[in-house]
Amino acid sequence: MRKSTMRIVCTAMCAVLLGTTGCSSGNAGKTGGSEPASKTESSAGTAGAAKAGEGDKAGDKTGDKAGGEAKLDKPITVTVPFKVGSATDVRARIIMDYASKSLGQTVTIYNAPGAAGMIGITEMMGKNSKNYELSYCTTAIFTSIPLFNQTAYTKDDIIPLVSTDTEQFGMFACPEKSGISTYEDVKNYSGRIKYATGAPGSMGHIMCATSMLLLGLDADHIVTDGASVNLSECLGGSNDLAFAGLGLAKDYVKEGKLVPVYTFNEEDYEGYDGFKVPSLKSLGADFACESLLFFGARKDTPDEAVQIITESIKEALENEECRQKLLDAGVMEIDMRDGDTIKSHMDEELEKFKQYGPEIGLQLVG
Repeated sequence: MRKSTMRIVCTAMCAVLLGTTGCSSGNAGKTGGSEPASKTESSAGTAGAAKAGEGDKAGDKTGDKAGGEAKLDKPITVTVPFKVGSATDVRARIIMDYASKSLGQTVTIYNAPGAAGMIGITEMMGKNSKNYELSYCTTAIFTSIPLFNQTAYTKDDIIPLVSTDTEQFGMFACPEKSGISTYEDVKNYSGRIKYATGAPGSMGHIMCATSMLLLGLDADHIVTDGASVNLSECLGGSNDLAFAGLGLAKDYVKEGKLVPVYTFNEEDYEGYDGFKVPSLKSLGADFACESLLFFGARKDTPDEAVQIITESIKEALENEECRQKLLDAGVMEIDMRDGDTIKSHMDEELEKFKQYGPEIGLQLVG
């Protein structure tokens, strides 16, 4: 195996650190005049029985009883640390639109993108809020990010509620631009491979850089602002390989615009028609990684509120109409895991990143 050397080319660092904004379709979005343009909030839904000021009347109680069911005493804000219209944002809006119907309170989706999710979660943890504060993101934001960056939070500051799906990832190429159609083409590539993913220390960067190292490939890291950007820039020829979720890339693969080169799954992937996508393990690299998308509550959330919110999200995920919308939005499979299982996954993920991070040049914090 030849030694892998990697360089970082920062083509979009401003976007990574500050985030970008977008337009929300189907929602009456509102942005406060004093808020940066990159931060957007909009209502995901309000239960029809909820009345204005109902939360104030509840005083310090966590919830009232209405028809024998516990109700929350104040609204919910869900921080999505990615831009409006991103895959994570779309999923959060679909789920909370259904969950809000049984919560009896307004649910607001708050987008605060930047720094691979760190900006939004940092703000969520530090704000003095009158609402219940939730997050919706991948487990990696609470594992890899604090591991290699100075953050104001750790995984112990979030209460995992329920996961929605498992994020499975792969590397994709545009044959028309790069000439790469298979892993053999990558091995025989005449120059340095340019691969696109998030900022150094992000889950995507760790996974990609580790794969390059274990496969013995010379590569340059192109920093971008999300998986959608990775794919679009791959189509434009700005990078040779793009890191993205298998669900997000499926339409590009179906249309013949991109080809899957390898996956980070435990086994080969056969979910695309006409492809048997090799896993890293089948290519000789003993590495696999996947991340959970999950809802979490700030650790100061009362136990009763945690229970009510968790049950409402589970009900939404069990709703056939909601499930179909999620599948249409690119979710590969609904994967509901409870809080304890999510914690165990985060512990395993953390150990994996601790092992490989230093090998690709990342320095552990603390």
